[in-house]
Amino acid sequence: MLTGSGGTTYSWSPSTGLDDPTSANPTASPTITTVYILTVTDSNGCTASDTVTVTVDFDCGEIFVPNIFSPNGDGHNDKLKVYGTLCVDNFHWAIYDRWGELIFESTNPADEWDGTYKSQELDPAVFVYKLSYTLITTGEEKEAHGNVTLVK
Repeated sequence: MLTGSGGTTYSWSPSTGLDDPTSANPTASPTITTVYILTVTDSNGCTASDTVTVTVDFDCGEIFVPNIFSPNGDGHNDKLKVYGTLCVDNFHWAIYDRWGELIFESTNPADEWDGTYKSQELDPAVFVYKLSYTLITTGEEKEAHGNVTLVK
């Protein structure tokens, strides 16, 4: 909760992440660290401004893609997914076979690849993935790539 006092009208900016930017004591829920500016006006028309920084700490960890999985139906490592995607935006993940043909693609960090292509189970092989995303904590654009082995 942010706190302002000494006036008759209050104006917080930016209004992003605030439940009521005209309240003396709005609740702030920003998704990234934000500097809020409060402008207070009293009954005589005098104004004063001050700032407060709401720091948002993320325990995001590292983005991680396993380098092997076994879609054999045993309930262990049957699907391949990207770990550590809690703090990303603009996510794009693509998997290619050894001839460069796109066999899986997603913009949803929660999606998993089950080792199939066009509803057909693939044979054991090595595949290449390419990953791009933006960190929501800093706005930094990142890319990653690597190999993943499908075993049965």
